[in-house]
Amino acid sequence: MIEILKNTQALLSVTFSSGDADATVTVSVTDADGTVVASGNAAHSGAVGSGTYTFPLPPQSNLSWLTVVWTGTFGGVSQSISTGGGQADGTASEVQVAGGHLFTIAELRAFHDKILNDPAKYPDAVLIDARSRATMLFEEFCNVAFVPRYARVVLDGMLTRSLWLPHLKINKLRSVTVDGVALSTNDLNQVAVYHFGKLDRLALWPYSVQRQNIVVSYEHGYTSVPEDIARCGMALARYDFVINQLSDRFISYQNDLGVVRQAIPDECHPTGIPFIDATLRRYQLKTSGETQDF
Repeated sequence: MIEILKNTQALLSVTFSSGDADATVTVSVTDADGTVVASGNAAHSGAVGSGTYTFPLPPQSNLSWLTVVWTGTFGGVSQSISTGGGQADGTASEVQVAGGHLFTIAELRAFHDKILNDPAKYPDAVLIDARSRATMLFEEFCNVAFVPRYARVVLDGMLTRSLWLPHLKINKLRSVTVDGVALSTNDLNQVAVYHFGKLDRLALWPYSVQRQNIVVSYEHGYTSVPEDIARCGMALARYDFVINQLSDRFISYQNDLGVVRQAIPDECHPTGIPFIDATLRRYQLKTSGETQDF
């Protein structure tokens, strides 16, 4: 996952395995609705023959999913590399404009014993990848985003007043399209939005024989990262780089004090680090469609 902070310029990068292009590599960036938000020519980066290109994405003012397509000609053959776009079930795009990060890289470098405060040994890109892994693990296990995120889902109208979204902590309803027609601002204002994923309206959500006739765009997640979640994220990221003195291949060992059982990850303990898993369990929410108490 590539997270771009809202209202912040980002430098996108790609590497073609076939090496450098014959001519200019072009870039097109579109949002979840297919609208082009940026386009232009990529700049070659790195050594000759590396096949690495970059593109500066202007600051984006809205939370969104982005699809980035890089196109070039290699040996006379046109080729494209594209990031995965978001899916109809609400699975996010690989590139997201988000409202925050679990923690900043500066905070991670200053965390605990500051062992990661060595840019030569731990470049920013490496730490960003570790943050992304921690963020995805936390959000998947807890069923909730810990930073503001965008989502877009395609649903079936079933002649009911309620629609259920696949995310929790819904913050803002951006748009709803029914049978290809967008609801007016007045109609949107009449939709009751519940944090636990339900949309209610006085009128029924219409049924269609083609199904999947309703498209909903919205924002969800914590508006600010809980402090203990941020701390757990930094602890997990640090753990990625600190050599574990115990083997990762056994679950217990014996010494002069007896048999010692090692904490290991499982479906209820996603990291195997007790204080992190205990914290995540406190924030774990039920899936949408079930009664919530915020």
